[in-house]
Amino acid sequence: MFYGLEKYYQNHRKYATSRSDHQLRGNPKYQDEGCEPFRTDPSSNMPYAPCGIIANSIFNDTFELRMVKRRFKNGTEVDVDLKINYTRQGIAWPSDHGDKFRNPLGDDLAYAFNGTAKPVNWGKPVYELDDKNSNNNGFLNEPLIVWMRVAAFPTFRKVGKYDS
Repeated sequence: MFYGLEKYYQNHRKYATSRSDHQLRGNPKYQDEGCEPFRTDPSSNMPYAPCGIIANSIFNDTFELRMVKRRFKNGTEVDVDLKINYTRQGIAWPSDHGDKFRNPLGDDLAYAFNGTAKPVNWGKPVYELDDKNSNNNGFLNEPLIVWMRVAAFPTFRKVGKYDS
């Protein structure tokens, strides 16, 4: 499944450069001037992880997919409501996952990201993005990786999830 946006200029120079590649390679407390205006949280003076305009504006729409099928059972019509399961793994380019984007060393992501702040427009910190799969959190969260690869044109589509 893809999501698409129109007239969203990810290719604007200030937008496209407002990030820290060094931070995204597993250094969450690294403060990069290129992240302005979302470099540090003004109230705590802690660095945003991830920092920058791109990360702060991540596409975060959530929805559930369902399919209603009409079946006949013993001559009677019955509607069957099926929830469609999906996965958010396998959507990022292999060259990005684990190379350009890495989690900090260690097994405890909450501890590794201690001393950082979540981006302003995020509901939860980067180490809690996927509550169904603990391996899809931190800077290795695949929807985050897909979003951080900026689009060349103002109208674009990006892969969001696969039917599992």
